[in-house]
Amino acid sequence: MTLAALAGALAGCVHGAGHRRAAAEDAAGHAAGDGLADGPDAAPGAEAPPGAQDAAPVRQAEAADRAGDFVAARARYRALAEQGSALGMARLAHMYATGEGGRRSEEQALYWYTKAARKGHTNAMYQVAAFYRAGRGAPTDLVLADRWYRAAVKQEGARAD
Repeated sequence: MTLAALAGALAGCVHGAGHRRAAAEDAAGHAAGDGLADGPDAAPGAEAPPGAQDAAPVRQAEAADRAGDFVAARARYRALAEQGSALGMARLAHMYATGEGGRRSEEQALYWYTKAARKGHTNAMYQVAAFYRAGRGAPTDLVLADRWYRAAVKQEGARAD
């Protein structure tokens, strides 16, 4: 798949999400600009294998999300993210990107997507690339976007083998 094709496919994922907002603001946040913009080679890692993390908190967060209780879902995904869960980080990033469960913040979305990507979460890698390509949450950086797209493709290839 070409870089252009990947970028086109991702445009729908990144920009097509709904922008539902909950009444509560997310009081806890992390500052952007913490060195996460170094690219995929700065801290590569492998995503934990399925079942490696306790599944009950993940199920609870997903149930809250499906039920439309985005404030609770965001809080549960944040707890997972702070415990090092790449899935929690990626889901929390999505909630920041869309404004589900609290304030919308592309900077925070990029922050959490990058943390998840560094842990090997393939979809997060694509999201980081798309954010840098579009200048969302950080200035446009086509070099970083290209690095993240390539890392994501490589990660997918490694899983297919």
